[in-house]
Amino acid sequence: MISGIVPQQHQKRLRMNYIPVIGWFTDFALKSSLAVPFWIIWSWFGIGQKYFTFLPERFQSIPFLDTVGLFMVIPIALHIITPKFAHVSNDKENSQTVGS
Repeated sequence: MISGIVPQQHQKRLRMNYIPVIGWFTDFALKSSLAVPFWIIWSWFGIGQKYFTFLPERFQSIPFLDTVGLFMVIPIALHIITPKFAHVSNDKENSQTVGS
C-alpha cells in the first residue's frame, strides 16, 4: 500500500517512524507487568492499609490502572527533576571532563 504512494527512498524513513510506537507499547507492557505484583501486595494483601495508615484513605488501596500510571510517570518525573551531574561528549570541541 505504501509502495504506490510514497517514493522508494522515503519508504525506509516511514518504517523508522514506527520504532517509537513499538517502544511505547513495550514500555507499557513492561510497566504493567511490574505493577501487577506491587498492586497485588499493596491492595489484596493490605500492606497499604496495615502499614501506611498515615497516608490518606485514597492511597491505601490504589486501583490497578492508577498503579500502572504511577509506574510510568515516576521515572519520567525523576528524569526531569534530578540534575545531570556530568555530561560526556565525544566531540573534541564540545568535550568536557567530569566534574568541571
